[in-house]
Amino acid sequence: MRSSRVDEVAEPESSSLKNIPVVIISSENVPSRINRCLEQGAEEFSLNPLRSSDLNKLKPHIIKTKSKDQNQEKRRDLRF
Repeated sequence: MRSSRVDEVAEPESSSLKNIPVVIISSENVPSRINRCLEQGAEEFSLNPLRSSDLNKLKPHIIKTKSKDQNQEKRRDLRF
């Protein structure tokens, strides 16, 4: 059984969700919780309120996801 909601988000059971980068946005500035989220697979952890510099940290993850999606589409097209 999973121990917390963080586990459910950071380690999805469905293979279709594994390519989606997990970003935690929280108002809780608790170092142990932040470390746990990152250790369990979250790509980023940002504190509320978000600043523009926080959003800039997300760009590489968005680009990475888009390129993975495009590669998967190309592989599907090649199968047909």
